[in-house]
Amino acid sequence: MRMTKHPKLARKFKLLYQLKAGPGITSNQKLADLLGISRQSVSKWGRGSGTQSGDAIPDAHFFRIGQLFGIDSYLFTLEYEKFEKEVRKTLERRNRARLRRPRRIFHNDLPVTGENLQGREAELASLNEAWDQCAANVIQITGVAGVGKSSLINEWLAGMDAHNYRGAETVFTWSFHHGFGSRSTAAPFELFLTCALSLLGDANAVRDNPEVQAVRLVREIRQSRTLLVLDGIQNQQYRGGPSLGQSANPAFSTLVRELARENAGLCVLGSRLRSADFDAIGPPRAISLELKGQ
Repeated sequence: MRMTKHPKLARKFKLLYQLKAGPGITSNQKLADLLGISRQSVSKWGRGSGTQSGDAIPDAHFFRIGQLFGIDSYLFTLEYEKFEKEVRKTLERRNRARLRRPRRIFHNDLPVTGENLQGREAELASLNEAWDQCAANVIQITGVAGVGKSSLINEWLAGMDAHNYRGAETVFTWSFHHGFGSRSTAAPFELFLTCALSLLGDANAVRDNPEVQAVRLVREIRQSRTLLVLDGIQNQQYRGGPSLGQSANPAFSTLVRELARENAGLCVLGSRLRSADFDAIGPPRAISLELKGQ
C-alpha cells in the first residue's frame, strides 16, 4: 500500500480540530471512527515531522480525509505555514457560502406529509451529521409503507431550508411515488435523468442512453456540493422473487454506486426496500436508516 507524505501532519490535524473544519471532528478518535479505522492508525500518521516515516497517509484514505474536513486533499502536502493559510481561506469561503442560498434549487412533487414530526430525533441527527461531517456519501431510509420515511425527509429538508441548506450549492429532490411498478420502471427514471441533467447544464445528454446519462449526471453532481434526494425508490426496484431489492434499471445502480464512491455532497434515498446496491458498498460511504413503527 502506497503512503503519501504530509509534512507536520500532527500539527495540521490539531489545527483542523481547533478550527472545526469538520464539524464534530475534534480528535484523532473522532476522525478514526469516521474512517472506520483505529485511533492508533491516525496517531501513527501524524507522529513527528515530515522526516519520519509515520508522517504519511495511505493513499486509500487520502481523498476521504480531505472530504471529511471539506478541504482539497492536496493541501496536506504543503508546508505547515502555507497549509494553515490555505485552510483559513477555505473556511472563510465556506462560511460566506453558508449565508447564501444554493445557486440551484429544484423540488419535484415530494409527498405532502403532516407537520411536527415526533420521535425521530436520532434519525434527524444522523442526517445532519452525514451532511455536516461528510460522514457518508449516500444514505438510504427504509421502512414499511406509512412508517414515516417521507415525513422524515420533509422534516429534514425543512430544517435545511431554514438554514439556507447549510452550504449546498445545488438542491435537487425527486419523487418516484407515482412510478409504474417493477415491470415498467425505465420511463420514470429516464425522465428524472433528463430533468436533472437539464438543470445541471448538460441538456445535450438527452441523446445518450440511460447508463451514459447516469455517468454524466454523476460527473455534474461531483462538480459542486449537491444535495440529491430521491424518494419512492421502491418503484425502481424489484419487489419480489430472487431479485428482491435489486434495481430494475442498470442506470440507477450506476448512479447510486458512483455517488457512494465519491460525492462532496449527499444523496438521500427513501424506499420500502433495502437497496441491494448498498450491500456491495457498505459503511461508512453508504449507510442505512431503517425506520420502525413508533
